[in-house]
Order: sequence, then C-alpha cells, then structure tokens
Amino acid sequence: MEEKLLAFVSKALNMNEDEIKEILEDESNGGLEALTKKYSDHVKSVKDTGYKAGERKVNTAWENKIKADFNIQSETKGIELIDEVQEVIESKATEQKPAKDITVEAIKKHPEFIKMETAAQEAERRAEEKYQKILAEKEEAYAQKELFNEVKSIGLQQFESLKPILSSDPNRAAAQKQILIRELENYKFQKEGNEFIVLKPDGDRLENETGHRVKFEDVVKNITTQYFDLQTAEPRASTGRKPDEQTTTPSIAVPKNREEYIKYLDSDAPASEKEQVKQLYYAQS
Repeated sequence: MEEKLLAFVSKALNMNEDEIKEILEDESNGGLEALTKKYSDHVKSVKDTGYKAGERKVNTAWENKIKADFNIQSETKGIELIDEVQEVIESKATEQKPAKDITVEAIKKHPEFIKMETAAQEAERRAEEKYQKILAEKEEAYAQKELFNEVKSIGLQQFESLKPILSSDPNRAAAQKQILIRELENYKFQKEGNEFIVLKPDGDRLENETGHRVKFEDVVKNITTQYFDLQTAEPRASTGRKPDEQTTTPSIAVPKNREEYIKYLDSDAPASEKEQVKQLYYAQS
C-alpha cells in the first residue's frame, strides 16, 4: 500500500520516489508538511499556467477582432491597442466633421465648381452655335427655294417667248417644259435687283470663253435651242389663257420661339408671308 502511495505522489509532483522519501525523512524541513506545501505549490503553478494560456488565447482572439474592425495593421496589443483604436476613431471623426463657414462665394471659387461651370458654358455655346447653324441652313434653303421658284417662273416665260415647237398633247408639252427646269437645277442663282446672276455649282460666276458673264436669258436660250426647234412663223391663235388670280393676305401669327420659327420655315406658307414673318420674328427678339 505504501509503495502505491509513493508512486501516486511521485506522478502528482513529477518527482521520483527517492526524492519523496528524502523529504519525508528530513525532519528539519518539516517532513510531511514540506511535501504538502510542495504539492500545493505544484497545483498553483499548474492552475496559473492554464489560466494564463486561456487568457492569452482569449486576448489574442479579441485583439485580432478589434484590428480587423478598425483596419489596424500594427502588432500592438493590450492597452497599446486600445490607444491606437482611439486614435483611429478620432481621426475618422475629424475627417467626417462638416466644414464650417461654407459660403456661396467659397463654392464658386472651388476648382471643381469652376470646372463644371466652364463645361456648362461650353456646352451652352456649342448648342447655340448648332442652333444658329441649323437656323441659317433653314433660312438659306428657304431663300434658295423661293429664289428658284422665281427662276423657274421667269425661265418658263422666256422659254415660251422663244416659241419652241412642243407636242400638241398638253401632258407631253408640260413634260417637255420640265427639261428646261431640270437643266436650270444644274446651276445656282443670285439675284441682284431684277436680274438673276447665274453661278456654277461651286458658286463661281458662269462666264463665256472671253471671261464675260453669261446672262440668264442666254442660258435659257441655249437650253431651249439645244433640245427644241423654234417656230419660224407666228401661230394664228393661242390654245390657252391664264385665269385671273386673286390673292388675299391672311392674318399672320408670329412664332413665339426658335422651334416654332424653324417649323414655320418648313411649312408651305407663301413666300411673301414668310418674308413678313421673318421680319416680325427678328423684330420681337
């Protein structure tokens, strides 16, 4: 039985049996009391070691969690880590603190505001240029259309005065007159007073071999004689007549804005009315 007790105490205290016997037999050290104290010290040491290991494990997990939450990359621990967390919190609070005394003038001086303002002004300028270009093109197209209507009218009058030999069939005769119109479409025209100045497609003046201007009536005559023979005698009677035409001046509604004005230019309103509307529209601007 004694041997079993010695073996148990030996394992409990991590000592060999001879050391245990020596302590028990040494009366000067207290014998059994010394052995009991040694056992108590051993138990306390084991407890302290286990507690510290557990505490260190808990602290490490807590510290890692704190570092992850606050994006801290340092190796600080314990109280030092708490201090670093406080610095991070104060730094973020400072960054998020709203600026004081922000005025309209201060905003206007900010580089980003100036940048946006410049971009907006440039966009507005481009939009205005685009509108003016569209408007000018519309007005030019309208002016050229109306001018060519005059060219056709005068051209046909001069064509008929040359007395070309046309078909006796009215439909075929009308189709033959379109030859003149199609040929005139190959030119551009400019009006000076009551005279049409004939221009080439590139805008240069149409001239003959000697550098003189080719007159409109000569262009009409050249086209007519190129396609038709002319009558050599005055016909005894005319087969048609023009009915009297009456025109009325409708009430004119002046466009209120640019969009209405551009839309109006594309309408089928008479040329005289469009000219009046143009003058009234610009007068009210």
